[in-house]
Amino acid sequence: MAFNLDEAIKIANHAVLAKFNRGLTDVEIIVLKGAWQRHEYNQIAAKNQYATSYISQDIAPKLWRSLTEALGEKVKKSNFKEALKRHWEKQCWERQFTSEYYLPSAEPIINHSQQYHSKIQEVSPPLSLTQTEHSLLISELYVERVRIEMLCYETLLQLGSLIRVKAPQLMGKTSLIERVLAKVTKQGYRTV
Repeated sequence: MAFNLDEAIKIANHAVLAKFNRGLTDVEIIVLKGAWQRHEYNQIAAKNQYATSYISQDIAPKLWRSLTEALGEKVKKSNFKEALKRHWEKQCWERQFTSEYYLPSAEPIINHSQQYHSKIQEVSPPLSLTQTEHSLLISELYVERVRIEMLCYETLLQLGSLIRVKAPQLMGKTSLIERVLAKVTKQGYRTV
């Protein structure tokens, strides 16, 4: 899947929805489309029968401010494509990375993890999962660090590579390495 205008609008809309509990307005989408095509604000306004000042002094600044807050990085007309693309790549990576761990048969465990923790002695792992896979699926304590996981994974794909993980106790070092090693093992690599 390639990053294009439609994907950019989806990412922007999703980010704004997640942050502000509202979607992009029609006018904001018009500004995004025009900026994508490198049009000036006066061209965008004229093409869509809006006043130039309305687009350039009201809608566009608010849009870039909203995207800045929603994406967590400075967004403006000159860099919005790159910012949205980084966010899109991160989401693609997260989907790929997590889809390999969350197996369909484990959905009841994930959906009912609160019940699992309250009845920990009563629930046993499904027979189809190894203990490592089971601990990966139910760990609510693990904080996903997609960029670090991706860096570890890419490093381990290099021949003869070694990773050193150093952090205080209870920071998720074991969970991180278990997740990365499980993914590498599924790619056919042997781990030590």
